Amino acid sequence: MIAAQAEPVHTDISPVDELKYNAPVSSALPSLSSVGGVVLDPRYLSSNWSYTVAALEAEVAAELAEVAAEDAEVAADEADVAAFAADVVAVAAELVAVVAEAAADVALVAAAVALLAALVALVAADVCDVKALDADVEADDADVAAAVAELAALVADV
Repeated sequence: MIAAQAEPVHTDISPVDELKYNAPVSSALPSLSSVGGVVLDPRYLSSNWSYTVAALEAEVAAELAEVAAEDAEVAADEADVAAFAADVVAVAAELVAVVAEAAADVALVAAAVALLAALVALVAADVCDVKALDADVEADDADVAAAVAELAALVADV
């Protein structure tokens, strides 16, 4: 069999008398309803004072909201200026691209003109070669005519 422990006997050392009335107790910690309040302020204010404070707090909140709205407007204006500057940069880049393309076109035209000039020079050289060939043929004709004349003179002497 399992041995069971005997239950301890509890005796009250000090008798507790129940109090009929609770005495007010000042607590070292503030209540949850007044956390964050100034310690020296009274716990409850008059309703007029509370409304005045609430109205002032609402005015301050409204002013802060207005400042935030103005800040948002300034930020929006700055964003618009940045967007405009980006547009200007884009237009300038497009202009640079157009100028570069025009310069490339001018370079192509200059190359074509140079090729045409080279072709004209080749044709002129060929014309000169043809004229030189004609001169050589005429010289040969003159030599043939002279040879024929000499031959005729020799035949006539015979």
